[in-house]
This record gives sequence, structure tokens and C-alpha cells, in this order.
Amino acid sequence: TATASDKTWQQRNTCAWFTTPRRYTFDVELKKPAGARRSKRQCGIYSAEDADVVSTPVASFLDPQSSRLTLFFNYLSKKYSAAPPPLCPSAPQHVPAFPPLPSIPTYEKLHEWSVTYAPFFWRDVWEFCGIKDPNNIGSVLLKIQGDGLPTGLQSINRFYAQNATSKGLPRTQFLFGSPSLKGLSPQAFINTVFFPEGKLNFSQNVLSAAGRSDEDIAVVFSCEGAAPRTMTFKELRRQVAIMMQFLRRKGLRKGDRVAAVVCNTPETIVTMLAVTGLGGVWASCSPDFSLSMLESRFSDLSPTLLVTTDAFQFRGKMTMCDQKAEKLSSRIKSVKQVVVLPLDGAIERTFEVDTAHKDAAVPREHFSDIMNTPRRAPGGSAWMMWNWLVAGLASGASLLLYEGHPFYPLPETLWKLFDEQGGTLFGASAKYLQELETLGYAPGHDFQLKRLRTVCSTGSPLYPHGYRFVTSQIKDKVHLVSMSGGSDICSCFLTGDPTSPVREGLLQAEGLGMDVAVVNDKGERVVGEIGELACYQPFVSQPIQLWGDDNHEKYIQTYFPKGRGIWLQGDSCVEYAPPGKGFVITGRSDATLNPSGVRVSSSEIYQVILSHPAISECIAVGRSDMESEHIVLFVVLRNGKTFTPGLARELKKRLYEELTAFHVPKHIFAVEEIPRTKNGKLMEKELRKFVNGLPLTNVQSAINPEVFEQFRAYVVESSKHHKKESRSSRQVKSDCEQDLGFPKPALDY
Repeated sequence: TATASDKTWQQRNTCAWFTTPRRYTFDVELKKPAGARRSKRQCGIYSAEDADVVSTPVASFLDPQSSRLTLFFNYLSKKYSAAPPPLCPSAPQHVPAFPPLPSIPTYEKLHEWSVTYAPFFWRDVWEFCGIKDPNNIGSVLLKIQGDGLPTGLQSINRFYAQNATSKGLPRTQFLFGSPSLKGLSPQAFINTVFFPEGKLNFSQNVLSAAGRSDEDIAVVFSCEGAAPRTMTFKELRRQVAIMMQFLRRKGLRKGDRVAAVVCNTPETIVTMLAVTGLGGVWASCSPDFSLSMLESRFSDLSPTLLVTTDAFQFRGKMTMCDQKAEKLSSRIKSVKQVVVLPLDGAIERTFEVDTAHKDAAVPREHFSDIMNTPRRAPGGSAWMMWNWLVAGLASGASLLLYEGHPFYPLPETLWKLFDEQGGTLFGASAKYLQELETLGYAPGHDFQLKRLRTVCSTGSPLYPHGYRFVTSQIKDKVHLVSMSGGSDICSCFLTGDPTSPVREGLLQAEGLGMDVAVVNDKGERVVGEIGELACYQPFVSQPIQLWGDDNHEKYIQTYFPKGRGIWLQGDSCVEYAPPGKGFVITGRSDATLNPSGVRVSSSEIYQVILSHPAISECIAVGRSDMESEHIVLFVVLRNGKTFTPGLARELKKRLYEELTAFHVPKHIFAVEEIPRTKNGKLMEKELRKFVNGLPLTNVQSAINPEVFEQFRAYVVESSKHHKKESRSSRQVKSDCEQDLGFPKPALDY
């Protein structure tokens, strides 16, 4: 652990993104969350006038001039201060001599510049971040292969293709950013190649953190019931080198796929960096995944190597994984070897399983330098935030890892580790922050958190009262970043801005280089109304392709379902204009409710329902026939609470008064448990299929697939009362008022 004399450690950033398992159960009595009654603004219905700033503006405690964002702008200003002459007097009119920077360095204007001159922006990011590239990319920015360009951009491409050699540019197609990359077809999105002649290795860039000495701390690790232990950058590099030698002897080569069933430990990071260092493809899942889930995720990759932990611990219980590993290797026929990472500190070896005979497990290789660790628990290695966390090493940050239940044995578990190690950035799921609030636990009352500067939240929307909880119960002078992206892009479309105030309930800004907008069904940008989160231009972190989808059919169906050249991420969203600029993610677009043709956000319903002291969880879906749709709401009660007709009417009344008549469900049922994914996300899409009698297609991703069966009785009951005729908006309001005035039969809440 750090000492007072270790000034380098004390001054460095310490990032902790706690990617813990998402299934929470509590033995303590749940407390009523603060502010049970929400106004419309608090429930996510905003206008430019009423989006309040969170208690303390960011600029008052975080100097924007010291942020990396400001340093980047200064770098651009210096680089482009002197305007170079045009590349050629005969250049097309649309081709700029250089990208002019905005005169006022605001985030909004910098974002506009980054999407207008996208190829320049991505090249400047490459250079600013010091990406290590054996092939100096020089002026190589971007090329688009094949067809798909609009007419205006085709002439630009032809010009640069013809003049590349005479002007000292590589002979390739170039597309400069004016008039931006908008208007591309889906095929052009796929054919866009950034840095076509660039070459890099992920592991090399992570291990070559700028400004870090050998003795600086790279990783601090803790698990249930164990004292923290540290790993320096020197030790990290040494262990990665040893693991690379080990894997090379096992025949791992560039392009080989490695399937990993592993915990959130330093040794997992070591193994991943070794695999990517050799050019292998790494895919990891948590060891608490079921055998069928692991098989469904790994089979299509045809991995040649399976890396697995021998055990994991969760809430004090140790679970061995040897039988699961043996069965998994037998089911995935492409696996040639299995490498087991022992987690018992007394067994200092890594060993290989002989897959030539599937029934034999033969220790093959001592590896005492790698696996000198105690047993530990399952972690978030299955979530893309784990990949994000590891990449933090490249920026020179030190990482905090935790393995186990986030509230075991007490809610203070993660915060004690974070405070003791002087953490500066705390990242977690919105669900975790919600559980802290539900339990009534205030980390800021128990710990000083002197070095904490940033709290990040993702995975699901962070509601407005969650913002107030962070600033009132964790730390007031903190930059709260609620972000939205996707596992497929391993990046953010919407993120934080350290130079501007945070407004409760709102995601601050578009990510630089991401040409983000909210669009309606026609693909037109809309402000102040629910639409789909979209991106108009290609971006560096978009997937190259979907595995096994060589003709890109699934790719186009997934991201361009309407055939337009607009990337749709599948999130329902609202954009608000200045002065209350920001975004609200209202849920998955395919789970948006549509009673009587009016689009309703399930997120808005949840904010109101979860503010009631009797409700711990809820999920809302639409039940449809050929002509109409109504909302069915399922709720989970807190301990000791009983579901009654009076409670159902009270919930409906709250929705009607605080939102609209269209938000009021036709039926409310109490259930024991809500279906969730491994990442803690509500499975609205799958439950919607279930209540509408459609086959389930993704039930294997549920952490609790057995809970679907409990909904069958409620589906049958609601179908008895389902009206076949379509209802007008006026009828919806009338029916709602009638429902609130007269009790319904017990089974038709």
C-alpha cells in the first residue's frame, strides 16, 4: 500500500471502476429513499428552463484549465496557429487547406469542429495521446473502400487519389472532413477505414504508460475478506512477458481466439495483455455464467485456447469451476488446450488440461511467477467497462480492482478500499448507486474521500434523485459523469464535460468525434421529444464487423435497420437545447411503450414507481394486439409489504398526477423477481415478447432465466381483460380517471 513518502503514488490518478456482479440480495431492512415524491422535472421531463444545476458547479472545485480536455485544445491551437498553404491550387472547392479551430474554446464548439473535420480530429487524438505506431502514420487519415460515397465526396476522393504522389501523400483514397462525412450509405460506413496504414498493439500501448516509473503502482487488488495487495508497473510488465512466453510455447499465434472464464484480478489483466501482445483475440466471461451461456458466447469464435479460473468466491461462498471447464472444453470442439489459473495461494502454478483426451486433466506446466495469489471472487470481466478499466493503464492511471459482492459483508466495502487507497475516480453501475440510496447508506459520512474528483455511472439511466444522492451523500464537490455508449463500440456517444456544470438527470454532452443526434422515425433530428440515439458519421471505435458475418447482412440489420446511412444504437433518448442542454436516456428504443400511439418512456414510469416506499423494483412492458397497446406493470415489494387494490390505485394515481394518463398501466401485478441480464439491465424486450406470446430469443443472457415462468399466470389473466378495440387519446384519459375512482377486481390491478 502507499506510504506518505510515496509522493508519486499520492499524486497520481487512481481509477476504480467496480464491475461487480449484478445480482443483489440484502439481509438488512431496506430504508425509504430520500424524496419519495417526485415532480415532473425530477422524473426526467425537462425543458430548457427547468433543468437545474446540481448543487455545486464543476468549475468551482475542478479547475478546467488543468483538465486533459483543455490541454488537448491548447495542443490543437498551437498546431493550427499558422495556416499552411493549400495542398494544391487546383483542389476542389470543398477541400480545406487546414481545419480552422473555433475562436472560443467551449466544449460545444470543439465538438462541432471534431465532427466537421473528423479525419483531422482522429489523427490529432492519435498524436496527442502518444499512440505507439511502428509505421508512422504521417498524413494517412482515412479511406473509404468501394462504393457508397455521395457525389460531392467522390470528387474529393478522386482529387486526392490523383494528386497523392505529387504532393508527398501516400497513394490511397483520402476523405477530408469538409463538408463532413454525413450522407454516407450503410455500406460506406462499413467500408470506412481510419488510419489504413497505421499499425499498433494494444498491449504495447497499455504497458508503455507515459511518465510512469518501474516502481509506480499499476494495480491495487482486494477481494472478499482479504487485505489489498499491489502490483507495480515493473512487476506487471515482467509477469506479462512470462505469460507471453508460456502462451507462445503452447502454440498461441496471431489471430488465434482465446476464450476466458475468469475473475476480476490482476492475473486476468496479465493474461489478457499477454494474449493481445501476441496478436490473439481475447473474449472473457465471468465464471458465474451458466454452461449454456458460456457455450453460446464462445462457440461462434472457434477459440483454440480456453483460459479458466479454478474457483470463484461470492458472498463468502467458494465455488469450484473444474467440472464446468471440463464440460465447456468438450462442447467447444475447436478448443485444443485449456489453461487453468489456480487461485489458491498454496498452489503456485498454472497448468494445462490435455484436451486430446477430454476425460483427463493433466498438470503440464509450473508457473510459480504468475499465480501467487489467494482465492478470490467472480468479477466484472464480462462487462466492457472492464476493458475500459484496463485501458486506463495507458493514461498512466493506477487501477483499483475488487472481486466479490459489492455489499459483502457491509455496504461500505468498496468505499473503504477506495478511501484507503486515495482513489480519484469511482465508477459503478447506476443500479449500484440506486442500491446505496435504497439502503440509506452515505459513504461521505463514513469516509473523507479527499482525493475523489469524479464519479462515473453507466449501465442504465441514473435518475435525477441519483444525482442528488451522489452530491449530498457521497461528495458535493465532485464531477458526476453519467454516460451512455455500448459494449459493441466500447466507447461513449454521450459523456461528461469537465469544463461545464452538471445538471441533474442530464447526460452532459456528445463525445468528441461522435456526430450524435436524436432522430425521429424519418431520420430527422428532433429536440425536446423522444427519439432514437443516432450517429451520422463513421467513428474509430465502431465494430469492424460482426464475427462470422462476412457479407455484413447482420451488421446492417443491427445498426442500420431502416436502410439509411445513420447509425442507430438502439437507445431511446431526448435531447434538450441550451441553456439546459443535455440528454436523457429513456430506455431501449425497442422497449419504448406506445399506448394509443403515444410514445411513453418506461424510464419515466420507473422513476415515479420506485419513489414509493413499498416498491423495490419494477418493470413495464406493452401488451399489444393488431390495433392497440396497453401497459402492464410488474412490481417487487419490499420486505413486509403487501400488494393490495389500494396500493395499485395509489401507484396509478401517482403516475397520472406526476406524468400523464398515457403513463398509467392497465394492469399492475406483484412478482417475486424481475428478469435482468448479467449486467443488471432490465430485460424489457424479452419480457415484452413473453407477455405477447412470442418466443424468447435471448433468455440465456438472463442472470435469473427461471423467473420468466412466474409471469405466465399474469399474462393469461391480463389477456382476459385485454380490449380488442383501439382507444383514442381522450378515451385513455377517461378510462384512467375512471380506474382511479373505482376499485378493480383483485386480479385486475
